[in-house]
Amino acid sequence: MIGPPASPVTKAAGAAIAGIAALAVGALVVGCVIGRAFVGTRPDALAGVWVDSARATPTDTVAWILSPGGTDETLHITVVRRPAGDSTVTPPTIVRETTRYGAWYVSGDPDDTTARQLCVRRKGRAARSACFRFHLDTLPASDLGGARRRLVVFGYQGHHRSGDRVLFERLP
Repeated sequence: MIGPPASPVTKAAGAAIAGIAALAVGALVVGCVIGRAFVGTRPDALAGVWVDSARATPTDTVAWILSPGGTDETLHITVVRRPAGDSTVTPPTIVRETTRYGAWYVSGDPDDTTARQLCVRRKGRAARSACFRFHLDTLPASDLGGARRRLVVFGYQGHHRSGDRVLFERLP
């Protein structure tokens, strides 16, 4: 052993320094994670449930959920009808399946309609954000219901399709 034995005061000071260092490293790691997940703004105007007009049918609907907190999800709603010839009064079954993909945010000034982009960042450490120009407007009321927001995402590259994506706000 080199030097005199450590006193209780020296041991406590060493433990305090180690604790402070651990907190500092933890804060740095959390700050980096939060910084990577949230890179832009999340305007309330984009938050909502958006129905993909190209993939919606009376029995099968796919909706894109952009939550106010930044979660990016897909909601798949399927109506399972009774088989032909089934004379029971059992109503059709509605199956809802939600899949979480990652996070969303808007890059650039949300009011700059020429440069702003809707970005999605998929889960995973190596995931990178994919950003797309978008247009948001409101369609007037019609016989089918009240006014409805429309979101057009230009040049979208998805798992099953690519190109401009037209989505309509899903009303309750």
